[in-house]
Amino acid sequence: MEPIPVINQPSTTTAVGGKIHVRLTQGFYQNLRRLVSGSLLFLYFALVWIQVDGQPWLLFDFGQHRIFLFGIEFSWSDLPLMAGLMIAGTALLFFMAVGWGRLWCGFACPQSIWTWLFIRIEQLTEGRASVRRKNEQKPLLGSRLGRRILKHVLWAVLAFVTALSFTGYFVPIRELVADMAALELSLYSLFWIIMMASLTYVNGGLVREKVCFHMCPYSRFQGVMFDRDTRT
Repeated sequence: MEPIPVINQPSTTTAVGGKIHVRLTQGFYQNLRRLVSGSLLFLYFALVWIQVDGQPWLLFDFGQHRIFLFGIEFSWSDLPLMAGLMIAGTALLFFMAVGWGRLWCGFACPQSIWTWLFIRIEQLTEGRASVRRKNEQKPLLGSRLGRRILKHVLWAVLAFVTALSFTGYFVPIRELVADMAALELSLYSLFWIIMMASLTYVNGGLVREKVCFHMCPYSRFQGVMFDRDTRT
């Protein structure tokens, strides 16, 4: 069974020259998806700032070989325990596909969630899918050029904030922001911010459903784990 790019399933899509334009829709499951993904986004951007007794609530400190996990400090020797938890979580994710299909892909996968954010920005700046499809036939001039530039600027800002938050889970976020403001950011931190921002920008803005088609191993496994009772 060929995997279907879940990123487009909740909406009608139109294509011109192979480009897919996603039309955002409304409904119970769309609202439920937004509630779930919105909550996960809030946790992603908020947890990195939380401290307990002056210590980060969630931090993977490679420099000091320490892990702060929900207020509990672990040493490097506890990594096998975390590896076991991750393996168990991965197994649960795969078995979830048998009963509930692409629940993970549509509601919680970071690729899906960030792509929908990028699509929201695209609709805000360039209009609905039908408008974008028609504009593909027009020259990129005047107000349309301005809207396109604004879209990419907002995409870049979102990618940067995402990358900064991600790096903050490995380098204390307050130190990271302070070093950035003082132009004293280490090459290590700068590298990861640029790398993650670039990947976020490309995946959410340009590649999108192609990740599900060609890169995601989970979609390939789902094709053989579905049966007649799987919810689709």
